[in-house]
Amino acid sequence: MASVLLGYRQDIITAVEGHNVVAVSGYPGLYMASHIPFFLYKAGFTEYGPCKKNPPRICVAQFRDSEVRANAEACSVLIGNRSKVTFFVGTHTSFDPSADVLYTTEDCLMRKVIADPLLSEYGVVILTGVENRMLSTDILMALLKRILIKRSRLRVVLCFEGGNVKEVLNFFKNIKVSSAEGIQDPLDHDELSKPSLGNLKKLGKVAHIHVSKQKALYNVHYLSSPSPNYLDTAVSTVWNIFKHETKGNVLVFVPSKVEMEMLYENLVESARSFREQGTGMVNVIPLGDEERTAHSRKKNPYASMNIYICYDMKDYKFKMDHITYVVDCGYSRRMISDYVNTGAVESTVNATRDEMRQRASVIAGSGKCYRLMTEAHFKDNTMVMEYTQSEIKTNDLTNALIFIRSLGVSNFTEFEFITQPPIPAIEHALTTLYLLGAIDREGEVVYPLGNIMAELPYTPALSCFLYKSTELGCSEEALTICAMLQVQDKVLKKTNLNSTYQSDKLRAAMLGFTACEGDLLSYFNVYQLSRYYRDEDKQWLNRHMVSEGGIMLAERMRARLVALLKKYQLPLTTCGENADILMEAIFKSFFLNVACKEHLIKTIITSRQLDVEVKVNTKVVDDEGNAILTNELQPYLLVPSIDTNKTRRLYINSGSFLANEQPDWVVFNESMDIDGELFMKNVTAIKPEFLQKYASHYYGALKVQSYLSDY
Repeated sequence: MASVLLGYRQDIITAVEGHNVVAVSGYPGLYMASHIPFFLYKAGFTEYGPCKKNPPRICVAQFRDSEVRANAEACSVLIGNRSKVTFFVGTHTSFDPSADVLYTTEDCLMRKVIADPLLSEYGVVILTGVENRMLSTDILMALLKRILIKRSRLRVVLCFEGGNVKEVLNFFKNIKVSSAEGIQDPLDHDELSKPSLGNLKKLGKVAHIHVSKQKALYNVHYLSSPSPNYLDTAVSTVWNIFKHETKGNVLVFVPSKVEMEMLYENLVESARSFREQGTGMVNVIPLGDEERTAHSRKKNPYASMNIYICYDMKDYKFKMDHITYVVDCGYSRRMISDYVNTGAVESTVNATRDEMRQRASVIAGSGKCYRLMTEAHFKDNTMVMEYTQSEIKTNDLTNALIFIRSLGVSNFTEFEFITQPPIPAIEHALTTLYLLGAIDREGEVVYPLGNIMAELPYTPALSCFLYKSTELGCSEEALTICAMLQVQDKVLKKTNLNSTYQSDKLRAAMLGFTACEGDLLSYFNVYQLSRYYRDEDKQWLNRHMVSEGGIMLAERMRARLVALLKKYQLPLTTCGENADILMEAIFKSFFLNVACKEHLIKTIITSRQLDVEVKVNTKVVDDEGNAILTNELQPYLLVPSIDTNKTRRLYINSGSFLANEQPDWVVFNESMDIDGELFMKNVTAIKPEFLQKYASHYYGALKVQSYLSDY
C-alpha cells in the first residue's frame, strides 16, 4: 500500500515547503510514518542552504515505543543509510545526535519542550496517529501552535488514518504570528547561514492532502439481534467463515489483550477439534506478542487459513498476509474519568464508526466484514460516536496540568486546546497536585517536586515517592523501585503461562522474591538478587524466571534517574535494612490511594462529618461478621471515597506478589479496568494507623481503629 503514497510524494513535498501545517489523511497501511520523513529527507529538508532558516532536522513523534523502533528501522532502510536515522524512546535509551531524522515518543517530545521550549533543533515536526486524539497528541498540537507564533518557519506535518481532520485544521488556521514581518524566526542567530529576508516567501498556514482509496469492495454484515457475549459470537463467526466461506485469512478485532488471550485459547481448542475431524488445519496468531506469533507460525506452517487476533490497529503488519475477512467486536479501550475512585481508568467502550471503518479497510480487494452488533446499533448516535473523542475530555489531567504549568502557563483554562478540558478534570488535577505538594496555594509549581513530576512520565504518586525518598534517606532504594516498576512487564518471564508447569514455576519464583510489605519491595528484591547472582551463576536468572534483558533495561533507567536527582542536587542515600523508612516514604506518596477490605469497614466518619454505612455483602465473612479464609479475590474499597455513593470495589491484580496474601489495608500506584472490575497494581501492605501518623492533614479527625468490625 506504500506505493499509493508514492503517487502523492511531490504533493506532500510542495505542501510542506509552502505551509506551516500540513495534514495528510488517508487510511491504515500507507506507512506514512516511515515514508513522509523519507520524502522530506530526499527533498533536502535536512540540508543547510542559502535560503534555509530552519535547523536541518526532522522529528517524528509517535505514541508507542514499538512504533518508534519499527518505523525508524523502516525509514533508515528507505534512506539507505542507518546513520541518518535514530530513535529515542525514554531515559533508558540513547540516540545519535548527529542523525538527520529522529523518531521519538510523544511523551519524550513533550519533555524535550521543558528543556527547549521552541524545539530549536528541528525544522520539521511530524505527528502520527492524530486520529486517535490521545492526551499527549492534543497537548503537543497545542504546544506546536504556540511555538509557531514564535517560529514562523517551522513546519508541522499531521498524519491521519481517519478521524476528524477538519476540526484539527480549523484549530491551526487562526495562528497569529507575533513578529511584524511575519517571517522572522528567533532561531536566526547564525550569521553564516542566515539568508536575506527578501529570499523568503511567507508560508501559508495550513494545507490538506487526502490520499484517496479505491471504492471498498467488501460487504458489511451485521447481527440480526444483539449478542449477549461478543467473544462467544466471535468464535462462532470465525468457524462459520471456515466452514461456509471460500478460504481466506481472518482478522479479529477485540478491545484488549485480556480478551485476545481468552479468544486465543478458545479458538485454539476449537481448531484442535476441527483438525481431529479432518476438516482442515488453521493457524491462530495473536498479534502484539512476538514470541507467541513466532510459535504459532512454527506450529502450523502449512495451515490453509490464518486467524489473526488483534487489539490494536498498530499491531497489524500490513505486509503479513492478504486479509479477506474481518470480524469486528465493536469495542475499543479508552481512558474514562473516575474522579471519585482513581482519577481515570482504561475501560472498554463502544468503538466509533470511524474506528470500525479503519478496521474494515485492511481487507484487500473483495471480502467481508462482520460487525458483531445490529445495524441499528451501529447507526445509533447515542450508542456509537462518529469520531473518537479526545482523551482530554475523559483522562486524568494531573500529569498534563503540572507539565503545562512547569512551562510557565499561569492559567490552565486559557491554554488553547483543540478540545477544551472539563472543569471538574482541572479541579481534580489541581487538588491532587496540591495534596501531593507539587503546587502551592497560588497554583505555582513547588521546586523541585513539581519540576521532577513534570519531567517524569510516571504517575504523580510515584514521582512524589522518588522525591520523598530523598527527604527521608532512602533514595537509593526508591531509584531501584521506580526503575523496576517501569519495566515490570519485561522483568519476569510471563510467556507461555497457559502451561501449568510454567505458571507454577513463575509463581514459585515470585514467592522467592516476595517481601511481606508488597510489590514495591518485592521488585526491589528481584533487582538486587538478580544483579548479585547473575555473574556467579549464568543459569540463575533463567531458573528464577527473570529476564536478563529486563534487568539490564532497569539498570539503564535507574542510571538516568540518578542523573535526574543529581541535576536537582538531591542526595543519594540508603536506608539499609530499615524498611520502616521506605514504608513511610511510600505511604506519604500514595496516601490518596488507600484501600481496605470491604468487610472491615463498619462506619467511616470523614472530616466533613458524613456517616456512611457500608453493608457487608461479600463471601469473606460469616453470619457473625468473622473473616473467612478464602483464596477468592476479596473486594476492597477506596477509603477517600467511602463517603460517596459512587465508590467502586477494587481487587488486587492477579500478577501482584500479594495476590495470595490479600492484606487488610493497602496502598496502590494505579488501577486498571478488566471486564468492568477495578484491579489495583503495584500494591503495598500498610498499617491503618499510618493514616493518622503520616497523613493527618488529609484524613482529618478520622479514627480508623474504632470503626473496624471485630474479626
